[in-house]
Amino acid sequence: MKVKFLKSSFASFFLLSAVISANPAVAQTDSSGVVGDTFGDSNELRQKLMIDPILVPSEPPAAAPGSSAGTPSAYGASAGQAYVGGGGFIPLDDGYVDGSLSVGAGFGDPVKSVGVEVGVNLTSIGGQNFDLGDSGTVGVKVHKYLKDGTAVALGWSNPVKWGDAKGAKETFYGVATKSFDLKPNDSKNKMPLTVSVGLGTGSFRSKGAIQDNENSVNLFGSAGLRVTPEAAIVTSWTGNSLNFGGSFAPFKKSPVVINAVVTDITNNLGNGSGLSISGGYSFKF
Repeated sequence: MKVKFLKSSFASFFLLSAVISANPAVAQTDSSGVVGDTFGDSNELRQKLMIDPILVPSEPPAAAPGSSAGTPSAYGASAGQAYVGGGGFIPLDDGYVDGSLSVGAGFGDPVKSVGVEVGVNLTSIGGQNFDLGDSGTVGVKVHKYLKDGTAVALGWSNPVKWGDAKGAKETFYGVATKSFDLKPNDSKNKMPLTVSVGLGTGSFRSKGAIQDNENSVNLFGSAGLRVTPEAAIVTSWTGNSLNFGGSFAPFKKSPVVINAVVTDITNNLGNGSGLSISGGYSFKF
């Protein structure tokens, strides 16, 4: 028995948290992965500058590669930060090419209080249909950056949905993210390993819960290893499928992040694997 989903919005998983955040065949969208860990990285930089002011500050890169491959992290946009992104889903077996667009903005301060990220995802913009704006969802994430460098967040995806996306399940989730430097004494690349673990409903349900049409809570997680300052290996367990790929921030002075991820590599859902390619751009206003 194959489990059917709205493939059109899968690319949005990688547009954000960012991101970022972004199940391939599930029409769940999340902005947590849009620009990788750009926003989380800036908060971490602020903490480091406050804790250790003896260090000579250098110009940080405009963006950092992401740490997830289709699940949200606890990093998010804060006041004055926004993003735009776009992506496409290419089935490696049966199916059709499709795409989505995401835009979002942040409010509040996750270091001093809490940050709030609001994202809008426009789905079904490629493949069989090209109806820009006719289908989409809205999501919100409340996130907090703690003193020890851990980030935590609560999210609500699809409280508002229209068009072909009306069939998407509402998703509630909680997630914690922590980064560990594997080479703390390396001045060029500390090789941070960023791990996220969360619980959620909706798109994070198990295969059995999806088949039984139950919206139960399930475990999801991700890991991203930044092998160079510009590139990271990323993987995620969405609760029902395993994704693996890479995230890249190729331009030091331009806040652009590009992701290439193979979805459901074990074909757990029975729909076949796919390739999701996306890119995001962050800016301040």
